[in-house]
Amino acid sequence: MFTRRFKTIFFLLILFSAATSLFAVDEYVSNIYKEIDQSFSEKSEEVLNEILQKYQNDKNYYLIENYAQKKVRRLVLSDEYTFAMDAIVIIIENNLDNESALELYSMISDAYDEQKHQEELALQAEEAKAQRIEVAKERQRGSVDKEYISTATTSGGQVYISGADTKLSHSSWLIDFGLMNFANLMDTSYDPAYNGFNYGISLDYSYAYSSNEKTFGIDTEFSGKFLSVGDGSSDTPIFAEIEVMPKMAWTNFSKKFFLRFGMVGLVTGKSAEAETSRSLTIDNFYSPALGMSLERLNIGSSYLTFNMDYLPGHLFYENIKAAASAKAMVTIPFGETEKFNMILKMGIKDYLFVKSEGIENRASVVLAIGAENGSK
Repeated sequence: MFTRRFKTIFFLLILFSAATSLFAVDEYVSNIYKEIDQSFSEKSEEVLNEILQKYQNDKNYYLIENYAQKKVRRLVLSDEYTFAMDAIVIIIENNLDNESALELYSMISDAYDEQKHQEELALQAEEAKAQRIEVAKERQRGSVDKEYISTATTSGGQVYISGADTKLSHSSWLIDFGLMNFANLMDTSYDPAYNGFNYGISLDYSYAYSSNEKTFGIDTEFSGKFLSVGDGSSDTPIFAEIEVMPKMAWTNFSKKFFLRFGMVGLVTGKSAEAETSRSLTIDNFYSPALGMSLERLNIGSSYLTFNMDYLPGHLFYENIKAAASAKAMVTIPFGETEKFNMILKMGIKDYLFVKSEGIENRASVVLAIGAENGSK
């Protein structure tokens, strides 16, 4: 009985000792595996070589070596031939009798050579393509130099312009119809001062032709206020205005500043009652006009146009000491087609007369819709 119990205890001790030894070996090799993982992660030949040399005489070296070769195979599957080649050479140098490593080296060498060959072919193809593109560009550049001229841009670059149009010319136009044109006539010559409010319509057209030195253009305007608004007085004057204003800008100075010189005509129609009660209101007035304009002052996608003119024709009217006009309009694009842009215009137009007795001021608020060719 005692002998059987002793044998059982002895057998359990041996089994426990073997298991403890096995677990110790597994942990020991696992730590070496982690070192190999680190060397492959860093792609460090020096670290891998130090590990293999350090454990070269270890009884578990074959496990370490096999694990390193397994890491090499994974590199090959990922097409990372460079470090795979370096790593397999290190494995072979540390064990020249490793036949599986020699076979793996031969396979990697062939794959590596093929990869290099394919890379060289791809590089040659890219170089040949780039050369063909460059030759085509040179041919095109030569053709462009013959048929076009180049000019510097404001940003310092260059653009090519048709040789048939060396003046860099272009034209622009704008037309609008004033659906709402409300006019207020205030005249301090009366006692009490007269203040009449009328409704009418208007039509404006502008055209400009630009070269690389100058811009020539013309502004034409027509408006008529014919409907009394407010107290409904039958003696409220009827106004008609027409302007024809050629203009010019020097491109080198400013593309937005124009000098204007033209003609202005104002017609005032009065009812029979107005012949007596509104006799001080200016009748027909015709005058040359001299002034300036600032055009297309950008406000986002919209722009502002402003002009101011002196009307020297007042010198030929006894009761008018001075006359001038001014206009400020905002243009808002709201749609476009292939040939023109739709626009909305709104602003103020004013005629001022300083008379022998008092001041007469004709101000209008305009809302118009129209189109332009979009050239700015």
